Amino acid sequence: MTVDIPLLVALEAEDRELGEPIGRYPQAINKILVLLFRGYGALFGMTFVFTVYGGSKAGDPAALLAGAVLLGLTVGMVLLGERIRRNRAFYLYPEGVVATWGTGHIAGAARWEDIRLYWGTMRTGWNGFGPLRDEYRLVADGRTVLRHGEPADSGPGLIMRQLSDAKRTPVLARLLRSGEAVPFGPLTAIGAEGLVYRQESLPWATIDHIRVIPPYQLSVRPGLTGISSQGRRFLIRSAKVPDLQALIQLASFMKMAPGFFSEET
Repeated sequence: MTVDIPLLVALEAEDRELGEPIGRYPQAINKILVLLFRGYGALFGMTFVFTVYGGSKAGDPAALLAGAVLLGLTVGMVLLGERIRRNRAFYLYPEGVVATWGTGHIAGAARWEDIRLYWGTMRTGWNGFGPLRDEYRLVADGRTVLRHGEPADSGPGLIMRQLSDAKRTPVLARLLRSGEAVPFGPLTAIGAEGLVYRQESLPWATIDHIRVIPPYQLSVRPGLTGISSQGRRFLIRSAKVPDLQALIQLASFMKMAPGFFSEET
């Protein structure tokens, strides 16, 4: 599939060595913004009609001048909405992501190994009656590169999780092997020791599983991550834990390969 890549995006991807593009995806909020600006355009358009009609009947030149301004605002709002629809997007690459503003300029870009991916699931619709929806936030150097939402386990969000997991897991494993404390939101992973949560120590060998728990039907509560250790269960909002899938893999690996830290790096 051929992906239409703007020049600014292509140059950014080349500078960061992100590889060949996987796809271009409109940002989730685009539909709302386009409808908003079209609504403003319709409002200014109706005001223009009434102003020009009333001014022409009264022979008021000021009303005609105001009508010209309103016409300009009408066209401007419609064009601005179209510009957002055309330019506001994000581009996925094997090695990273690039996001653009409605102007077409770069909003953010980073390589996957430098991105902390936050992923949470929530129910949509009135009183949580609707289907599940995934919400994503990509952070690099303390700055949000991209926010995105879509139906659960589908579309570019699923691709982002897979790419992030593949690139971030080795990076985090090296940090843990070096003995560094690695923060995962409210959790902290400490080398060969295990996880720490609210001053509770959870050695790797005692962690039975870390599991993502989606929201129940008719629940407005967000999705949770459950940690089971020696009969204890800890529940944390999934959206607060960066690199969640990498953490799940690492916890399983640390339990199965305790000698990992005793080998020479």
